[in-house]
Amino acid sequence: MSETQFIVPLHGSPANRYRHRHTLEEGTVTGFVIQYEAEIEGEWREIVRYDTAHGSPHKDIMHPEDIGNERGISALHQGRGDDTRPE
Repeated sequence: MSETQFIVPLHGSPANRYRHRHTLEEGTVTGFVIQYEAEIEGEWREIVRYDTAHGSPHKDIMHPEDIGNERGISALHQGRGDDTRPE
């Protein structure tokens, strides 16, 4: 198993970047994270993340105003398309 990870600045903006990580087993991708991050008030914040956590590919939308409580993440799961952000 091998893991590759890197961060890429977006088009010369010091406040926007994406993070990439993938895991390979025998030449097959077995897991990944692709995440857009923005620097907000001097801190890097996750904004949108696509990953294979919890067993299936899905999209998480972060809500920086709600960081630190359960409303901080919406999950759009492949095949469901519903926004499961806790109320």
